[in-house]
Amino acid sequence: MVNKISFQVIEKVRKQTDIVSIIGQYVQLRKTGKNYSALCPFHSEKTPSFTVVKDKQMYYCFGCGKGGDIFKFFQDLESISFLEAVKKVAKIEQISFAGLENINKQQNPEIISLFKMQKKAAKLYHHLLINTKVGTKALVYLRNRGIVEEMFEIFQIGFAPDMRTLLVEAFEKDGFSEDDYQKSGLFIIREDGSKLDRFYNRIIFPICNDSGQVIALSGRILEKDEKDVKYLNSPETKLFKKSENLYNFHLAQNYIRKTKEVFLFEGFMDVIAAFSAGIRSGVASMGTNFTKKQLKKILPCAKSVVIAYDGDDPGEKSTQKAINEIKMQTKLDIKVLMLPEMLDPDEYVRKYGEKAFYEFAKHGRSSVFEFMKRYFKKDKNLANETEKITYVNELLEELSQVTSQIEQDLYLNKIVQEFPEITLESLHRQLDLIKLEKQKQISPFKKKQELKQVIKAKPVKKKLSAGEKAEKILLFRIMTNSWFYKQINKFSDFHFHTPALKRVYESYQAFYKLHKEFIEADFLTSLEDEDEKNTFSEIMISMPNNEASKEELQELLKTIQREKLKVRIDEKKLEQQAAKRIGNISQELNLAIEIVELKKNYDLMK
Repeated sequence: MVNKISFQVIEKVRKQTDIVSIIGQYVQLRKTGKNYSALCPFHSEKTPSFTVVKDKQMYYCFGCGKGGDIFKFFQDLESISFLEAVKKVAKIEQISFAGLENINKQQNPEIISLFKMQKKAAKLYHHLLINTKVGTKALVYLRNRGIVEEMFEIFQIGFAPDMRTLLVEAFEKDGFSEDDYQKSGLFIIREDGSKLDRFYNRIIFPICNDSGQVIALSGRILEKDEKDVKYLNSPETKLFKKSENLYNFHLAQNYIRKTKEVFLFEGFMDVIAAFSAGIRSGVASMGTNFTKKQLKKILPCAKSVVIAYDGDDPGEKSTQKAINEIKMQTKLDIKVLMLPEMLDPDEYVRKYGEKAFYEFAKHGRSSVFEFMKRYFKKDKNLANETEKITYVNELLEELSQVTSQIEQDLYLNKIVQEFPEITLESLHRQLDLIKLEKQKQISPFKKKQELKQVIKAKPVKKKLSAGEKAEKILLFRIMTNSWFYKQINKFSDFHFHTPALKRVYESYQAFYKLHKEFIEADFLTSLEDEDEKNTFSEIMISMPNNEASKEELQELLKTIQREKLKVRIDEKKLEQQAAKRIGNISQELNLAIEIVELKKNYDLMK
C-alpha cells in the first residue's frame, strides 16, 4: 500500500502532524510524565492503558496491543485504508499538495464508481429540488416544515420526481457497468435486465460517511400512499451499512469533540431542525434501534449523550432500549429530553420556535431515573395498591443501579413526596434488600462475565520467558544504537527466535539497508503488516531508554543462549520419555548423556 503513494508525500504529511493534538480530538488525553495516556478507543477498559508518545509520534495500548502512527490510528478507528488515512490526516492538518491527488486514483475502481454514482445522484436530486419546477411542490412542503435555505445547502436535500427512469437516463453516457448499477443500490433491476430508479416521488436525504462522501440515499414519501413506506433507504452496499452509519456524523463529529456530548435523534428532520436551532452535535440512527457499532463510533468523541427521541409511545420505547444499550456498554453520562405533548424535536421547533428548543435542549434535560419514572408509570392505575407496589418496586430496581448516594437520596425523597404513606426508612430498607438480593444472585455469574469481558476486551498475554524479554531488549538496542547493530552483524548465524521480533528485525535490516539511517516514525510508516506495527510500537514505547553498554550486550546474548539451551533440554527430555515408552533403552541412554552435557553448559552460563 505504501508504494502506491510517494514516500515523500507520506513523510511530509507525517512531519507536519502532531499526533497528540489529533488523537486528543478523539480521546481524553492526560499528560503522564513526558507521555500522554487515555482510555483506549479500541477496547473497553476502566483504567487507561493507551499511551501516546509525542517525540516518537506513535501510540500503543498495553491492554489490547494495538499500536502505530497517526495513519494506523485512523485505519483502526474508522476501518479505512492506509491511503484514505493519509488523506484524512492531511485534511485535518489542512495540508494540500499535488502528491495527495494520486490517492484517489489508487482506490479500487469499483469503489470509485460507486462513490461517483452516489455523488451524481445526490447532486442531481438536489438540483431538481432547488432549481426546477418539478421540485416546487417538495420545496414548498419543506419550507412549510420550517427548513430554511441554508439547511438545503448544508444537508444537500433533494427531490426524486415521480419518474422511474430519470436517473437511468442521466447515467447512460457515464460508462458505468451493469455490475455498478446492480451494486449501487440506486436502481431496481428487473428480470429482463431493464432498470428503474429506486427513488421516486420522494424527498431525498443524502447519507454520508465520516469524511463527508455520499454513500447512500434515504427518501421520504412526498404524497403518502397506503402501499408506500414513509422512508425508503438505500439497501446495504459496499459503501453503506445501516447498523454502522449515523446520519450527520460527518458534520456533527467536530462539534461532539468540542462539546464532549452527542444528541441522539430518531429522524433526519429532527437532526436538521436541531441543527438550525443551534444544536450541531446531533445524529440519527436512520429508523433502526441504536446499535453497538453506532455507539462505538461516538465513544472516542463524547463523554455524555442526550437522547432526544420522539415523545410518543414508540419513541419512549426506543429511548428505553437506547438507555439500556448505552448503560450495558459504556459509562457515558446519559440524559433524556422528555418532549411535552408527545412531540418530536422537529414538531417542537415548529410549534415553539428554534430559541425555545435550544433552551430546552440545554436546560430541560431529565435524568435516566426521571425518564424511567414516567415510563414505568404509563398504563398503571396507581389508585390500585398492587399496581402502586409494582411501580415503586420498578423504581427501586432502577435506583439500585445509581451509584451516587446523593442521587439515591434525592430520588427516594421524590417517591415519598408522590406517596406520603410510604416512609423514607421503608424505601431505604427495600432498596438495601434489592441490592443484597442482586449481589447474591449475580455474584458468581458476574465474576465469570467480567472475566469474559476482560478476555474479550483485553487479550491475555502469556508471560514472557527470560529469553523473550532479553530478545525484546536486544532488538530495541539494535534499532536505537548503531554500535549494537554492528556487533550483532558480526555473528553470521544470529537470528531472533521469537517470530514477531524476527519479522520486525528483518524489516529493520531491509529498511536500514535502503535508507542508510533509522528514523523511528519513517520505519513505522513503512511497515505494512499490522502485527509488526503493533510489536514495534510496543518495543519503542515500553523499553527503558537508559544508556546501553558492552556488558549489557554480553548479558543479553548470554540470557538468550541460556534460554535456547533450556528449550533444547526440554525437547531432549520429551524425546527421552518417548524412547522409554517404546522400550528403546539405547536411545534413552544416549539422550540422558546429551541432557547431562546440555545441563553442564547451561549451569556454566549462570
